[in-house]
Amino acid sequence: MKKKQTNFPDWSALIPVLPGDGRRSRELYAALRRLIETGALATGAKLPTTRDLAQRFGLSRSAAVACFEMLVSEGFAVARIGAGTFVAPDVPHLPTTLVKPRPPEIDAATSLPCGLGVAVSDPRTLDLFRILLSRHLARPGPEHFRYGDPRGGLPLRTAIATYLRTARGVRCDAGQIVLTSGTQQGLDLLVRAALSPGDAVWIENPCYPMAQAVLAGSGARVFGVPVDAEGLDPEIGESLCSNARAAYVTPSHQYPLGVTMTMRRRLALLDWARRNDAWIIEDDYDSEFRYAGPPLTSLQGMDGSDRVAYLGTFSKILFPGLRIGYVVVPEALLDAVMAVRARSDRFPSTLAEGALTDLLKAISPRISGACAAASRPRATSWSPASRRIAAMPSK
Repeated sequence: MKKKQTNFPDWSALIPVLPGDGRRSRELYAALRRLIETGALATGAKLPTTRDLAQRFGLSRSAAVACFEMLVSEGFAVARIGAGTFVAPDVPHLPTTLVKPRPPEIDAATSLPCGLGVAVSDPRTLDLFRILLSRHLARPGPEHFRYGDPRGGLPLRTAIATYLRTARGVRCDAGQIVLTSGTQQGLDLLVRAALSPGDAVWIENPCYPMAQAVLAGSGARVFGVPVDAEGLDPEIGESLCSNARAAYVTPSHQYPLGVTMTMRRRLALLDWARRNDAWIIEDDYDSEFRYAGPPLTSLQGMDGSDRVAYLGTFSKILFPGLRIGYVVVPEALLDAVMAVRARSDRFPSTLAEGALTDLLKAISPRISGACAAASRPRATSWSPASRRIAAMPSK
């Protein structure tokens, strides 16, 4: 009786050329595993002997043995005493369809100063922050070695609350503040805590594209409310959707048009939220930067009904790579926001909290320096083409 052939006639042609240096047992393992996962080596196929592999590829016998041991230990092959080594009966198979092209990598080196998403650093602020960060890293505290509060460290939250009360007129205490990795995460936490899929939301038209993406991605029905010289008009918003559950606005410096919401519109928006038991999400992304006069008081500081959630970030006055922002959460939403935070990434990074806390204690003159450095070029380099404007449909 003719014996059944279980090996490929020339199996070595299927294996790529192995590199001449490095851990060649690992390279051989990766090649054989790839053949198994793609189906080139079928289930039950007999693998060549370690002696044959070593001879064909110029490997040591021990390297070939180590390769087989890895395949067997990870379930890609089974060894049978007296028979050899075979492809395991149950192995994962990779799809044979072509993979879609990946988005291009972002080259930070090509970003122009004063462009979208590019901060202008203040040397004095960065020098002070570097000194403070080095000091805290040299003597790390116990907060780095345990799981912390979902809101973040109390000292930094206390410093932020003090700063916001003084500089922005925000009504808050440290218990209401939740540290985030930036405005985007803060908005996501609020949306997931306050809204349900299908809820209607007002957003400025035109608007910040990433805010639109967060709201649409949550399943909300997004209504673009036109922005004029006074900002978002709540009357038009009610005509478009009378039962909206929330409104996302940038009242101090509307993105991307740059207008400031007038007092009349601010009061009207607060009245709408109070009457409809709705939420206002105030994105105060760069209120520290003013070309004339002091920064305007926040919308949250004018709210007497606790219906405004306030978003802030240190990406503009320091740098985006710091990845620290914050949310001032209304008391009624605080438990829900903390629960969402605990389920997602548990608690924020503690690495820079101590240094940033110390920096905030002396931040007033430093912010002035950062704002002056950024305002000069921004005041002369505005170009509509440099802003990505997301025009919203009315419905």
